[in-house]
Amino acid sequence: MQFIPLGLYVLLSVILAYAGRHTRIGAFGVFLCCVIFTPLLVGLVFALVRPALKKASSGPSQEG
Repeated sequence: MQFIPLGLYVLLSVILAYAGRHTRIGAFGVFLCCVIFTPLLVGLVFALVRPALKKASSGPSQEG
């Protein structure tokens, strides 16, 4: 019964590590932060500091 919370903890850590694979600290760094702190805290920080996705322009380009 104790393995379910531990499994969820590790699963959240792995998901956040996968999401953070293109960050400065990389996937392993994000995973270690999740293990040291908590996946919920790291996920919140990750969501706050991650840059917003760029929207594609809908108009024609003005090149050349």
